[in-house]
Amino acid sequence: MIQELGVETTQFVLGSFSCPRNLDVENFLREKSIRFEQSLNSRTYLIFDEHTEHILAYFALTFKQIHIDHAMMSKTKIKSIDGMSKNAKFINAFLIGQIGKNKNVKHNSICLKFILDEIYSVLFEAQKIVGGRIVILECEDEQNLISLYQKHGFELIELESDIQSNLKTMYYNISNLVKCKN
Repeated sequence: MIQELGVETTQFVLGSFSCPRNLDVENFLREKSIRFEQSLNSRTYLIFDEHTEHILAYFALTFKQIHIDHAMMSKTKIKSIDGMSKNAKFINAFLIGQIGKNKNVKHNSICLKFILDEIYSVLFEAQKIVGGRIVILECEDEQNLISLYQKHGFELIELESDIQSNLKTMYYNISNLVKCKN
C-alpha cells in the first residue's frame, strides 16, 4: 500500500481506524505500522470491506524467540511445542504482534475467526518456505479475552516474562496447517 499510495495517503487511510477498547492497537496502526513495515520488523495486513473499501480489521505479524522456563512447564509440553526436544530452552515462533477490529465502521460484522483464518493463510505460505510450528500472541490478562482466544484453539503458555507484565502469552500449533492443506 505504501508503494502504491505513498506514505502520506497511507497514513490518511490508516487514520480512519479506531479501537477505543485498546489504544495500543489503534496507535500501532496509525503511528507505528509504516515505520515497522519500512524497517522490515513486521508486516501489517489490512482487511478491507470490498464494497465500501473501509478498513474492517488488521493484523501485524513478526517473529519472536521465547525462553522456556523448565520450572513452569512440563517436559511433555515443551516437546509438544518445540517438536523436537523436551529440553529446549528457546522456541522460535511467529508472533501476532497486533490484531484489531475497526470500531469506526458501523455494523462491522467481521469476527475473530475470519481474522484468524486470514492470519493462518499468510502463515501457511510462510511456513512452506521457512517452517515453523507455533504462532503466539500476547494479550492482556483479562479472562474474557483469554477465553475468546481459547475458544479459537489458543492455549496459555507460562513464561517467566509474563510474571513481570500484565500480559499473558498464548500459542496455537500451526503445524496442523500443513497437514490440513495437503
